[in-house]
Amino acid sequence: MSRPEPPVPAPERVRRPGPPMLLGLAAVAGLFGLLMFAAAVQGTPQFASTEAESTSPPQENVVLPAPTATETPLPPESWEDPLLAQVLGMVFGLVLGLAVLALVVVVVRQLIRFLVRLWRDRPLARRDAAAAGPGASPTSPDILPDEVTIRRGVSDALRTVIERPVPGDAIVAA
Repeated sequence: MSRPEPPVPAPERVRRPGPPMLLGLAAVAGLFGLLMFAAAVQGTPQFASTEAESTSPPQENVVLPAPTATETPLPPESWEDPLLAQVLGMVFGLVLGLAVLALVVVVVRQLIRFLVRLWRDRPLARRDAAAAGPGASPTSPDILPDEVTIRRGVSDALRTVIERPVPGDAIVAA
């Protein structure tokens, strides 16, 4: 006698643990927006002390010295070089372009993965056999097998049983 085998579970779709990467990016963008909003609402910084002044007010007869003219130092000559400015502009443009390209690639990849997941998880339309059309079902009362076909099938089945009295199937033989 053979052992009963446990039933094979239906195939299930394997999901990775954790939320999708798109959700994480949205959370980071939301946090960034919240911090920017909080910084904008805060207003201008105030450096005045909130405590009462402990020093006496300044005297009124004090003459302050006049401000003197100060000159800004001249920039180095290398800053005026147009070739250096052009090279730095090209390097900065290349780095910025690569960053934008990487961002576009990540966004497009995530969008394609999202659309593929939606397509794979879509509900499939199911129809009954009668809805497929007339005569589509083998159990349809419109299509009946003829008598010759039935007799031929029964005779072939009986001949197979008579020719092989010992079962050839390993499960049945056990």
